[in-house]
Amino acid sequence: NFDLIPILFGSGLGSSSAVTSRYNLFSSEPVNNPGPQIVRSLFESGIIGTLFLTYFYFSLFSNIKLLESFMV
Repeated sequence: NFDLIPILFGSGLGSSSAVTSRYNLFSSEPVNNPGPQIVRSLFESGIIGTLFLTYFYFSLFSNIKLLESFMV
């Protein structure tokens, strides 16, 4: 059962905490939410969404550096 759509586009924002909460109801040991942001981003928004997110972060930081160079 290889689903390509969730790998590319993810399973939706907030779905990692929903899955964790569901497992906490049925398990004897508590399960924590994923710690690293990259794991959460890959699970929730997929490969394409993670690439868009990293592009957004890099463009935001490059714009901030550009603004800082004009302020000095």
